[in-house]
Amino acid sequence: MSSTEKLLTDIETFMRRTGMNATTFGLLAAKNPALLIHLRAGGDVRLRTADKIRQFMVDYAASNKRQKKANHHEVAA
Repeated sequence: MSSTEKLLTDIETFMRRTGMNATTFGLLAAKNPALLIHLRAGGDVRLRTADKIRQFMVDYAASNKRQKKANHHEVAA
């Protein structure tokens, strides 16, 4: 599996877990609404862009965990 294929697999998994659609993901992660169309068609991205995309997924997951924890504390209070 190429690094681009691995990135695409990771993105697809992320989108399934979060319920985020491809256009929104592309816009938020790389300011490119056609990012997934490009990757699914066999295109690739620069290493810097791949790093930015991966960091977006990490930051998004961390932000959601903090938000869920804060919401849980508000309900319990």
